[in-house]
Amino acid sequence: MSPAKIYTPEDCKIREIIDRVGDKWSMLVLNILGDGPQRFSALRRAIEGISQRMLTRTLRLLERDGLVRRTVYPTVPPQAEV
Repeated sequence: MSPAKIYTPEDCKIREIIDRVGDKWSMLVLNILGDGPQRFSALRRAIEGISQRMLTRTLRLLERDGLVRRTVYPTVPPQAEV
């Protein structure tokens, strides 16, 4: 009989997902974006208590992880949606 395997947090792939979206703002941002693309200012107005810096940071991390996509439109002034 072999000894029981001891699992570490690194063994659990779902742990990576929970660590990524389990912060205070990510799930809220993803929930709002589930209704469709939003401009940054609309997102900021929709999320009570989030600072511009924290929204920017959250969106950049979500974009880096491939969970959101940012689209820039060639207008004056420039516009972007996530």
